[in-house]
Amino acid sequence: MGEHAEVCVEGACRRIAMRPSDWEVLCTKIPVAVHCRLLAIFKRFCAGHDNLPEQAFHRVASDPHGRLEEFAADGVQVIGRRGTDDRFQTFFTTEVRIAADVPTVSEPEAPRQAALPLDVAVRQKGTER
Repeated sequence: MGEHAEVCVEGACRRIAMRPSDWEVLCTKIPVAVHCRLLAIFKRFCAGHDNLPEQAFHRVASDPHGRLEEFAADGVQVIGRRGTDDRFQTFFTTEVRIAADVPTVSEPEAPRQAALPLDVAVRQKGTER
């Protein structure tokens, strides 16, 4: 049984739906900077902006029918087509492509900083003369 597309980004006029496995790939298998760039493009699209940069959102050149469109950022392509219901226009993701030269590991999380001794500093400052 195949996965059903779920809405992962929703705005005032549009939304983006994709399979949970595709969303997982975008969240874990690409660099954090690329993920953030794609998410920003998704949010602008969903907010109704029609003036997205051509390199970020465009029709798929190899589609013979001209119905497929793609979001693209640094070697990652989110390909799909739009459908409209009563209230929303939905971009249904059909494929996520990651170029071979895109690092497959997300940036490591920075180590957490130890708690600062603010309480001690405040007490010492109060006793200074």
